[in-house]
Amino acid sequence: MKKSRMILVLGIVASLLLASVGTVYADRPTDKPNPPGKGGLTPGISQADSASKGKPRGLFGVVSDKTGTGFKLDTQNLGEVNVVLSEDTKCKVPFNPFADCGDIMNGDWVAVKGTWDNSDFMAQRVLFVPKKGLRAMHKHVVGTVAEGSTAEVIKVDPIKGDAIQSFKVLTGTPGTKIRPEGTVYPGDFPVGTKVTVVAALDRSTGDYIAKAIVKHAGD
Repeated sequence: MKKSRMILVLGIVASLLLASVGTVYADRPTDKPNPPGKGGLTPGISQADSASKGKPRGLFGVVSDKTGTGFKLDTQNLGEVNVVLSEDTKCKVPFNPFADCGDIMNGDWVAVKGTWDNSDFMAQRVLFVPKKGLRAMHKHVVGTVAEGSTAEVIKVDPIKGDAIQSFKVLTGTPGTKIRPEGTVYPGDFPVGTKVTVVAALDRSTGDYIAKAIVKHAGD
């Protein structure tokens, strides 16, 4: 494993568990990524010990059997752990400020902070660990509105000369934010209008969803 990847994984786990430095247990998945080096993380403790102390612990592994209320986490030292999500659980995906727990999918590597409740691990925070080759989770594109744009899809020709990119436009609440206030898409966005589109990847469909479309002044 490259040094930069080792630093990324260690940094993610450390940031999740900063409040419990010295009592952290950070487990690791059985398959890639490989364990991020030796030292810096406290060895694993038993579930019973963790539950009795009532202190936050950390797990690291691969997600499977994902549902709306939790998932299985394949860890190296504890095997398969049942992770429970609640409405208070915070899920984070680096570089995607719009992500939530619905964006965590089977096969993902995650670091989880939480506490034991008997054999269940009650997640307080789940952090997605990016892997090499993954599509960008978040885009910020500046360009001009291209031919083929509709009320449901805006196509943008980037000013950097990249290929034309398509983004789904959502209506309703919450929907895609259109700026400046009072501007209406697509009526106020004819072909050639300079725009900035902020979008997030919908991992379930592979589509990029426009979270905001900003019309530049003078266009």
